[in-house]
Parts: sequence; C-alpha cells; structure tokens
Amino acid sequence: MSNEQPGKGTLNGLADRILIYGIRPLILVVIINLVGLFIAVNGLLTGDLLETTIGVIIITIGVILGIGFAATTVRKRRPTYRLPQYMVGLVGEARTSIKAGGEGVIFLESELWSAISDSPEDISAGERVIVTGYDGLKLKVKPHKKGDKSNSKT
Repeated sequence: MSNEQPGKGTLNGLADRILIYGIRPLILVVIINLVGLFIAVNGLLTGDLLETTIGVIIITIGVILGIGFAATTVRKRRPTYRLPQYMVGLVGEARTSIKAGGEGVIFLESELWSAISDSPEDISAGERVIVTGYDGLKLKVKPHKKGDKSNSKT
C-alpha cells in the first residue's frame, strides 16, 4: 500500500500556497491594490474623477491578479485509498518476486500493496497478477493468464 497517509503531503490553505509559490506574488497583489486604493481615495478627496477612475481600474487589476494567483495554485490530488475487498478481480503488476505461498509487493491502482501468493507457482517481478482475495490489508494474488476474468481494463 502507499506510504502516504491521508491528508499528508497536500496543499491546504493560503499558508501552504505561499510556502510553495513564494510570497512575492502575494506582495505584488497587495501593493497593486494599495496603490490603486491610494489613488482612488486621493481622487475622491480632491474631486478628480479621472484620478478616482484610474484608482478603481488599478484596484480591479489587483483583484483580477489575486483571483488568478488563487486559481493557478495547483492543489495536489489526494491519493485514492481503497479497501482490499474492492480490489478482488483487478489486475496489477508484481514489483518483487513472490514465491509460492510467500509474500511480496504488487502495484495496483496507482498504489503499492503487500501481497500473498495464492498460487502453487512462483511469481516473478514484472509479471501481471490478478487479485483473488485478501487477508487483512494483504492481497492474495496469482499469475494473470490471458483467459482470466478481471474487473480491470488493463
């Protein structure tokens, strides 16, 4: 199974985004909005409509940049964790050789799983396997033959 725990290694909130993408884009957006606010307020106080309009336009640009910054920070997709009973019938790949009745590791549904051989023959690394059952969090596997039925499209 995957080494990651649910919720670990994901981006959460503004603090993580700042740590990943740096504080410079955030500072730039804040400065643009402050300059626009200063110009707009100054235009309102002096009665200059053009200066007020320019300030509002700058604030709008700052808001658009802020939204763009928030939209373009990529959230890392959390890994999908499945229960072993839903893996029965799926086809994966042995990552280690598995002796008959022995244990090893398989790659299935983008995750590494502990596996127990459910076959009288050895399974070599790189060989396709089909999940026949499970024991706790360990999947029981046997070599996948072309005629075997599987729930997988691979």
